[in-house]
Amino acid sequence: MIKILKTFFIFFICLIFLNEGYCQDASKIKDAAKNAKKEVLKIQLEKVGIIYPIENNFGFRVSSNGFGAYYENLKFKTVNNKRFMTVDFYYYIDFKEKQITTFPFPGNNLQNSYHYGKLNDLFGFRFAYGIRKALTDKTEDDEVQISYTLAGGITLGFLKPYYLDISYGKRVFDQGSRNYFYEEQRVEAESFSQTNARIFLTQQIVNLSGDDFAYIKGSSSFGEGFSQLQLIPGLHGRFGFNFDWGTKDIIVKQMEVGIMLDLYNKAMPMYFNNYNSQFNFSVYYSLGIGRRRALHAKSEKREEN
Repeated sequence: MIKILKTFFIFFICLIFLNEGYCQDASKIKDAAKNAKKEVLKIQLEKVGIIYPIENNFGFRVSSNGFGAYYENLKFKTVNNKRFMTVDFYYYIDFKEKQITTFPFPGNNLQNSYHYGKLNDLFGFRFAYGIRKALTDKTEDDEVQISYTLAGGITLGFLKPYYLDISYGKRVFDQGSRNYFYEEQRVEAESFSQTNARIFLTQQIVNLSGDDFAYIKGSSSFGEGFSQLQLIPGLHGRFGFNFDWGTKDIIVKQMEVGIMLDLYNKAMPMYFNNYNSQFNFSVYYSLGIGRRRALHAKSEKREEN
């Protein structure tokens, strides 16, 4: 029995070392094939005058329902095709939101504005993988290259309760003037609830009971409500036309226009008593700048060292 165990142990050790040698050889073959593919692509790109086939771009995006910023990393796969990964930060805005200012007392112009009926803020990140295919060549520095962009990926949306500053006070009788006036006792930052619904949805001062009154002074600071964030996952996709007019090979200057669709896992409760969909369709415009670098910049640095 002991001899059998020894034999099995020796066989097992040999198998491990053989497997390690095989894995190392397979890894070397894989790396060699990858480097060969890069060399072929480099030759193809140099033939058409492309010497900086990797791009890193930053920019801003404005859409019909918000704004944001983005970063993208692009690499040539063929002479006319690029693959890229991108991350966007976005903030949702419905430009039909009704922004109002309350003036519950004559001569009082110190009120702040707020968005009537708004329940939540929506912002988040989009992570996408996409392709960008050239439709025109850019053989001269002053030419504009037109490409189409197709991308899609996951969306991580965050809902944050929208807070309002609500003033609570009493109606007080002034013996001197023989008139009533409002005496503020406290200001509370509150999100919408069934308790304050009447205040939240009334644009004037509200009589709570007896001499107790309340009214909306304006929106609270954006920092209110971050402890109550809700993660809303989803998917998104976009299609657009990209215009690159950079006059230097190493510098990227680009503009893109297109359409985008966000699909969340549930309807987004953005506004009171309003149609809140789980689909967000938008038209977007982006403007970006970036820098290109050579394909083997990292490996060349290692060889120099």
